[in-house]
Amino acid sequence: MLAINKLRVTWCKQEQTRLFHTPAGDQTKCDGHLMNGFITDELVKELDERGYDVATLKFSIEPKKGDQRFASQRE
Repeated sequence: MLAINKLRVTWCKQEQTRLFHTPAGDQTKCDGHLMNGFITDELVKELDERGYDVATLKFSIEPKKGDQRFASQRE
């Protein structure tokens, strides 16, 4: 599946912060906000302090096959 069709979070080296990418545009922005509640600045800072390279931060999840919320995005 193309990355554009997944709910994702990645690290932006230029801005030094995390970026949230939502599939299906505005209809899934709330999912990005939900993920933002879990992948917080505090979490990223704590992981950095524990020796993790936050520049490699990546998380993605695909929509379920057949879910009507994503019907326009699926084959």
